[in-house]
Parts: sequence; structure tokens; C-alpha cells
Amino acid sequence: MFGFKLTCPECQQPITANTSKCPHCKKKVSQKYLKRYSNAISKFWFVILGCFLLFLIIPFLFYDLLGTTWVGIIILAGLPISFLIAYFVTRATLKKL
Repeated sequence: MFGFKLTCPECQQPITANTSKCPHCKKKVSQKYLKRYSNAISKFWFVILGCFLLFLIIPFLFYDLLGTTWVGIIILAGLPISFLIAYFVTRATLKKL
């Protein structure tokens, strides 16, 4: 997802998240390793949703101060910024694997 591939800890070849052995080197892949990858992907979607909701709620709180144009710009900017923040959070989480 978005450039994050699950790889075998031994041979660094791509594997699926529901495997128990690497199809390339035939070594057993620990369930803890697979669980941490799944948690990182879940965190990705949680951060995207949270950031995007903030970009939807905060502009309406300051609607009188910002005006119509700025509220629309902030809301539209929220989606790419949310993906960017989630990308970096997930990347930092996956580096710990």
C-alpha cells in the first residue's frame, strides 16, 4: 500500500500478509512480524481519517474569521496533507520492523 511492501525478514523478498512461510526461502515468518505490519497499515488509515476530520471541523469553527474562500481552500488542502502525514507516520512505524 502506497509503496509499503511486506518483505520476508530473511531474504527481503515480497510476501503476503496471510502467509506463514516465505515462498522464496521457505523460512517461517513470525506472526508478530505480520501483526506489526497490519497494525502499521491500520494506523495509516486512522491517521488519514483523523487528520481529514480535523481539516473539516477546524475551518468551520473559524468560519467568521477566515471567510468562505479560505475555508474551502483549507478543506481541499486537507486531503493531500492527511495522506502525507499518514505516509510519514506509517513509514516511521514500518522502519521499526
